[in-house]
Amino acid sequence: MTASDSDSASSAAPTPRRGKGSSSTPKTKPEVETNARKGRRSAKVEDPSEEESSASHSDSDSDSDSDSDSESEPETDQKEVLIAIMGATGTGKSTFINTASGSKKQKLKASSSLSSCTDKVQLSKPFELDGCQVRIIDTPGFDDTEKSDTDILKMIVTYLSASHSSGAKLAGVIYLHRISDTRMGGIAMRNFRMFKKLCGIDAFENVVIVTNMWTKENRDVEKGRERELKKKDKFFKPVLDKGAKMVRHDKNTQQSAHDILRLLIDKKPKMLKVLHEVLVEGKDFKDTGAGEEISKELLKQEKQHKKEMAQLAKDHEEAIAMKDKETSDQIEREKVELREKMEKRAGEAQKLADARVEEFKKEKEELEKKIKLEREEETRQNHARYMQLVEENVKARAAPEQTPEIAQLLRRLTELLAEGKKEEVKDVTKKIEKKTGGDRGWLIRLPFRLQWPVAKYEVIE
Repeated sequence: MTASDSDSASSAAPTPRRGKGSSSTPKTKPEVETNARKGRRSAKVEDPSEEESSASHSDSDSDSDSDSDSESEPETDQKEVLIAIMGATGTGKSTFINTASGSKKQKLKASSSLSSCTDKVQLSKPFELDGCQVRIIDTPGFDDTEKSDTDILKMIVTYLSASHSSGAKLAGVIYLHRISDTRMGGIAMRNFRMFKKLCGIDAFENVVIVTNMWTKENRDVEKGRERELKKKDKFFKPVLDKGAKMVRHDKNTQQSAHDILRLLIDKKPKMLKVLHEVLVEGKDFKDTGAGEEISKELLKQEKQHKKEMAQLAKDHEEAIAMKDKETSDQIEREKVELREKMEKRAGEAQKLADARVEEFKKEKEELEKKIKLEREEETRQNHARYMQLVEENVKARAAPEQTPEIAQLLRRLTELLAEGKKEEVKDVTKKIEKKTGGDRGWLIRLPFRLQWPVAKYEVIE
């Protein structure tokens, strides 16, 4: 499937504009779209091996809500969607998130070198898509240049567990793979094995494998790689057979990213296998499927290191016998480097063995507190922005004799927002709308889950 960017379905609320010759009310009522089901476009899934022309997203029926049903109760709730993105270092995870969110401020760092920029779990700012507020979790790959696989596993599990316990459950997971890679090498294979262990079979239905970094010059070759990835058991086939989707992000546009996200935003959240193992079964990290995969890789490295050390010892003896000092010195340096690798491997094995569930629970609790504080601060900031916009628009609409009464209502609205009293906020909002003579629903509704940033709204002069 190609995630098409040809369709234009704006997910942001329309911006009301003042009609010509009108001094009090806009010519056209702004349509505030907050229902998670309104304006939703269905994502059509196609076989990724087909031509791009046959893979597109169909538009659903246009929004039938208009002035004729302006008396219906506007929705204030928006569905909150949390999606994780995984993949090896350099596959474009941070770039995908920045593209999807349209983030111009506080961009997630993107890596274009061998060192990983995402050395910790990061959360995107919320953005709107089809009436949902979406956040994406950016995770480091299991080939990080600074941290061990055990460190990465603990970071991912701790963050996802804290989010889960805070009520933010994963709707799905995106796995990114560079189609430009000539082969799926050891690093890519190891990352995908870890990915499978993290998710588990039951969660594969909520997985989308995304190929990116397509080129025009090697299109046919890359399509061949795509078919191989899809059809071979050692690659993506087992996951696809269990319900995962495989799509292309070949246009690198926001529309393409949004079409991919649409495959997940309506999914019923499923707990990842590793979260069930840790949270429900109380397993230590080494006993989880992902931990066992790390242990297997460490054992493989140990055997390889011992083999290499034995060969170096043999070569060293031969160099000494031949009185080849230059070669002998070079081998000594290689032995030192190999010993450092062996010590690092042993250290990681010990780190995995010491990663107890009791320690994890403490870290999770601390992270939950941090998430709560960040949410509260974000709520305060968004309330302030919301009230500023409301006051500016109300001032432009209200008659001079209404000013004292409107000011009292605005103060009350500020208090109710801080207290989180949803129904009372709606009642006060209706009163403000009525007194300013606008159509019902013209005033922006602020969602009440993550209290996400209000939509763009022009001051009516």
